[in-house]
Amino acid sequence: MEISKKKNLLAMSKMLNVFLAVGFFTASFACVVLAAALTYLSLKESRTLVPPTLSQAFSESNGDVDESYLMLMGSYFLHLKYDITPS
Repeated sequence: MEISKKKNLLAMSKMLNVFLAVGFFTASFACVVLAAALTYLSLKESRTLVPPTLSQAFSESNGDVDESYLMLMGSYFLHLKYDITPS
């Protein structure tokens, strides 16, 4: 090969390395931003667990639940823990 072709190929490979590095850092930055946004949203979102069978009415707010909700969830979790069946 001629020297000029080798120089052109070397310049093209260096430019490709630069593009790949820029793409890698851009994707890494986007992943960090998305992970931070997901963490922020998961910490600020409130969740309510409801047992699959409801036998009485209950009320729930962001910081407080009533006694009937606690009774339903307690009996549901006890059923899950101590239910020893083949299924």
